[in-house]
Amino acid sequence: PGNADANPPLALGAALVESGLVAALAVARAPENGGDARYGADDLDRLVADVAAARLHPGDLKPAVAAALRESVLAASAAAADYPDAKKDAACLKALAKKLARAKKSS
Repeated sequence: PGNADANPPLALGAALVESGLVAALAVARAPENGGDARYGADDLDRLVADVAAARLHPGDLKPAVAAALRESVLAASAAAADYPDAKKDAACLKALAKKLARAKKSS
């Protein structure tokens, strides 16, 4: 707690919000821990300050970042579904993943 300089969840969460991939990080917390918080694009300085001051615990930040990442991946997946070659491309990626897994097992 209190580390805002070398904090991958903080960096990822801020990047998701800053890029517009998600509107905000929604942090769910118990009332005794400050209650729920929402950090949008205009609140990124407050997000960093809350982490640095240990007002936002990593245990509360990580699930919020995971939910935001999931939201952005689902949105990208839905957008890709409209792409005409999406199924073919997905099959190629799946085949490549299997090939790499087999190569890793044999080495």
